[in-house]
Amino acid sequence: MRIILHIGAWKTGSSAIQQFLAVSTEALRAHGVAAPADAINADGRGRILNKLTGSDEEAAEVTAEIEQLRAEGVETLVLSNEHYWPMSEVKIQTIGARLKALADTVEVLIYVRPQEKMWRSLHSQQAKKFHVKSGAALWGTADFLPPVFAQRAVHYHQTLQLFANVFGQDAISVRLYDRACFVGRDVVADFLAYLGLDWMLFERQNRDINRSVGWKGVAFAVWVADEVHDAMRALNPDKLVGKVYIRTIKRTADIFLDEDWIGRDADPLTTEDKKAIRAHYEEDNQRLYQTYFDGEDVFGAPGEGRGDSVDPSAIPDREMVVAKRRFQKLAERKEYDITGLETLFAPPRPRPTALKRLLNALPFRAQRS
Repeated sequence: MRIILHIGAWKTGSSAIQQFLAVSTEALRAHGVAAPADAINADGRGRILNKLTGSDEEAAEVTAEIEQLRAEGVETLVLSNEHYWPMSEVKIQTIGARLKALADTVEVLIYVRPQEKMWRSLHSQQAKKFHVKSGAALWGTADFLPPVFAQRAVHYHQTLQLFANVFGQDAISVRLYDRACFVGRDVVADFLAYLGLDWMLFERQNRDINRSVGWKGVAFAVWVADEVHDAMRALNPDKLVGKVYIRTIKRTADIFLDEDWIGRDADPLTTEDKKAIRAHYEEDNQRLYQTYFDGEDVFGAPGEGRGDSVDPSAIPDREMVVAKRRFQKLAERKEYDITGLETLFAPPRPRPTALKRLLNALPFRAQRS
């Protein structure tokens, strides 16, 4: 049996690949390929990862599952989970020992992208999860990610060397996350090609898995993180604030016809930021190019940055008021407890002037209403 360990990285189309694997079980099995639900991270699953790094009893359960698949004629087993990517050396060694005992070959597959694009995407993703607060750094620190990402994981060659030490250098395949380089200009088609399958034989799926959040959407997420998220989670421990947030920014984008809420990627990095990021990883990138790309600088020069603000105060007042009130209404409609937070969503309206009170009292006002 051939085992493919697809380890991500983050923000390189893993969700699209995993969604395809999840809905194409029968079609893949017809070609001798299996990707069991527990083996992929679609919809937050992927429990095989925990079992492979867990106790001997848990690992025995995985062994039994794989042996059953082999008995059913499965030739290729796909384990897809981007959380393999930043694992510790000890966990990689544990997984390696257990998988190599079960398979004829184990291959490690990763997609990589330039680090300035990775950090830009990670910042937006973590903002949507309310891990980014006002004043957080945009890249290179643990302000909104576990330390392993800032210290090691985005150093691709350094991370891949841990896998190479366990599985062997020849077992590591690194592909550039770039539409222009994909087979069929599609990451799922490219992944199928790596498996040795013709992507034309499979039904094409909707690839718009994670719609891009614009700078206003990111800045609003920062406001939620600063002002209400922790309190809402305390009041509603069994409910996710993110559902209300996503619906809010979608509705606000529709009201103002503005893709800076959702639809147009936020880019908080300046051109100088992007150059600094690339310089920070330059030594590791050179090793990556030499080891996996025959010395070719596949990342090229960093592009220009827009330097979008992610400060909530940069959102126009009228749009911010609408977004806050929309958030409040959606939360109330879904029966979230927001006791004590009402004034944060909808500040008290100013008291009417004497002239306004007089106009409101006139008879024609009552008729018009």
